[in-house]
Amino acid sequence: MERAPGSMLDTTMRLLMRKNSVYIAFIFTGAIIGERVVDYGINKVWERNNTGKRFQDIPKLGSRVEES
Repeated sequence: MERAPGSMLDTTMRLLMRKNSVYIAFIFTGAIIGERVVDYGINKVWERNNTGKRFQDIPKLGSRVEES
């Protein structure tokens, strides 16, 4: 199956796969950005589901009562 010479896929393939170093840099950059996006999303879901149950949400937890 032939690709059309001016197609978006063909242009992307020629741009990214011309040199191995460009391809490797694209893969690493995508992996790092993808990891950060997933980490941010998971943290937001966890915080939303655990609101009121976290250490930061309990006002007097860990504070000592001052004796006079």
